[in-house]
Amino acid sequence: MADPDAGGSEPPLLLLGIGDQGQGRAILSWGDPDKAKNVSSLVPGLNSTLAGVGAGNASTAKRIYQSATTAATANGDVPPSVASVFWLGYDAPQLEGTGSSVLMQDRAEEGGAAYNKFLHGLRATHEGAPAHMTAQGHSYGSLVVGKATQQPGGLPVDDIVLVGSPGVGVDKASQLGIGADHVYVGTAKHDPVAMAPAPGMFVPGWAAYEAITNPDGLWHGTDPASQSFGAQRFSVADGTITDSHDNYFGKHDKGGDSLPNIGKIVSGHGNTITREDPR
Repeated sequence: MADPDAGGSEPPLLLLGIGDQGQGRAILSWGDPDKAKNVSSLVPGLNSTLAGVGAGNASTAKRIYQSATTAATANGDVPPSVASVFWLGYDAPQLEGTGSSVLMQDRAEEGGAAYNKFLHGLRATHEGAPAHMTAQGHSYGSLVVGKATQQPGGLPVDDIVLVGSPGVGVDKASQLGIGADHVYVGTAKHDPVAMAPAPGMFVPGWAAYEAITNPDGLWHGTDPASQSFGAQRFSVADGTITDSHDNYFGKHDKGGDSLPNIGKIVSGHGNTITREDPR
């Protein structure tokens, strides 16, 4: 995989918002989301912090920008027009100190309401023809996206991307409000977060019941990568149990087809992704 930070013109980096609520809030964007034809908004998950926004998280958003720009150019969209937003507008669960918060949905409920409001704002302020908008959720952030779709009016997006997901709070892709064929899922074979079983599986005597009632159950609902969920699954690298959860966005070139596939979806060319069978 080519180095996403090598070559090409440098996109503008915009600070869209910052605040001291809770653990801290920050929203940044590579490219102008009020003018771009294709706008992606990524919600991070487990262990995301305000301190990390200006470092690794900014690089993640930039890699998405450059992958989407590459995909747009390859499909004849010249000049390409992309904005890649990183949205830390909620208190992401932290394993240290409050590890149990990742098992609960209250942070996702609050974050989902805020994210819904943010995306409706982006849609309202966009100049010219409506943008092609993609909501992305990584890890616990995918649950935030799922909760955002259940807010009044749903999410004003064209596509949804879920990676490393422990469940999104619904059992079917069709329940996310945009059509199952516009819900895309990437799950690494060895991702421990995307393999966490549903609560009943931890309780003696309930495991068999849970397996019968929801054999594809994860902690926060049906496995988005499962056939029963009904989303489109795209190819990613298997990874290892120690690194696969962090590789979906091309970190250290270990994500395989994941980042190029995300770029294709963000640029409005999801029909060109490399696919993987649901599990």
